[in-house]
Amino acid sequence: MAGTSERRLSAAARRAQLVDVAYAWMREHPLAALSPDAVAAGAGVSKPLVFHYFPTIGDLQLAVFDQVADSLVERLERTSDVALPDRLRAGIEAFIDAADRHAEMYLHVMRGGATDEKLRRAMHATRDRLARLIGGWVGVDAPPPALLVVLRGYLGLIEEAVLEWLPQRPVPREALVDFLVGAAEQMPGQAAALLGRA
Repeated sequence: MAGTSERRLSAAARRAQLVDVAYAWMREHPLAALSPDAVAAGAGVSKPLVFHYFPTIGDLQLAVFDQVADSLVERLERTSDVALPDRLRAGIEAFIDAADRHAEMYLHVMRGGATDEKLRRAMHATRDRLARLIGGWVGVDAPPPALLVVLRGYLGLIEEAVLEWLPQRPVPREALVDFLVGAAEQMPGQAAALLGRA
């Protein structure tokens, strides 16, 4: 049966299928435990076919991360339709939703589980995209390099706060959102001081 299944899809469709299977599996298991055997079994294909599309487990992890990151960015980009005063709160809510939905991956990656160099570079690129999105949430669509320092720092605060909140949720979600929005309200003065010295 596996051989028949392997001949039915185009290369692009097969690759997408394997990423979808890996993503579904990783929602229930630690990222580090992902294996070609698990993906092959879930897709009903042979292990060599998985290696054909993803020569290393790092390549497979990267493909899943890219899919999740693209989905997150696309969702956050939709906050541009929200009125500017509410955009920051809507963006933070969307970020927490995504982290909660992909909690296993989020916790693993944010706790230093991303050891593959390509995955680390992808994380850096995604953080840059997110920092620029945060700029848009506060009304700065093309932040200069000095302001990106502030925005990346604020993103780090969001990431760390959500990382600490997810496992046990020691405070209501609304309180977490209020804290993160309040922290952003302190940014303009600090950013102005930094820009003045840039």
